Amino acid sequence: MRFFIFLVFPFIVNAALPMIDGVKLEKEEVIKDVHVLSANKDDSIFYLATYKTEFQGNFDRALEYVLDFSKRCNNAYKKERKLTDKDFVCTHHNDNLIESQIVKTLKVKDDNPDIVERFVVKRRIWNKGLHSYNDLVTVKKVAINKGEKRRLEVSYRLLKDDEAKSLIDDPVPFDNAFYHTVGTYRMAETDNGKILIDYSYETKTDHWFLTSSMIQGSIYSSLANGTRYAVDGISGALLNGSK
Repeated sequence: MRFFIFLVFPFIVNAALPMIDGVKLEKEEVIKDVHVLSANKDDSIFYLATYKTEFQGNFDRALEYVLDFSKRCNNAYKKERKLTDKDFVCTHHNDNLIESQIVKTLKVKDDNPDIVERFVVKRRIWNKGLHSYNDLVTVKKVAINKGEKRRLEVSYRLLKDDEAKSLIDDPVPFDNAFYHTVGTYRMAETDNGKILIDYSYETKTDHWFLTSSMIQGSIYSSLANGTRYAVDGISGALLNGSK
């Protein structure tokens, strides 16, 4: 996700509100067609951003872009890379990402027959300081709906240090203001050649600054922008090829 701070004037909506860990998310705004919700629990704030859209194009190319984590970074930070080649050219610009390294050999297997692929992404980020964490990415088949050829769910989940060490050698240390994040692409290929995307991103933080009421509007804007970034790149990949 990317974080930007600027003023917005969102449209407030009333709809059936979702829950995270039994907590109803009640503060909802729509920014750039992204629904952003939040709720307070104890010393934490939970956030959820969701966005649905559809494209016309090749499903495999869209999936390739979604899984192309190693090519999302900022070339301006190439001298700060520790995990990847400093001469590598990022093809998918991300303001805050120094580098992402994919590790496909995992120590623990998952025998779920619906899982197509599973790997860890080691990330190093610059956002008002150096941060790092590991994500577990899982691609699995899910039941199709009427009029669909196939449906996949691609999720990435923030790993705690002990979880990361149980899966790979030499994970990057966890250093992030958000202690829980899960991003999910629900992707379907329809019979008439459309690609349906239903993306969600949920996160939790107890950081003193990020839970301040003074900056909640800026966080909502950042989550909306990050959500659109996560999805809108698919359109460019379909037009230009994902490589």
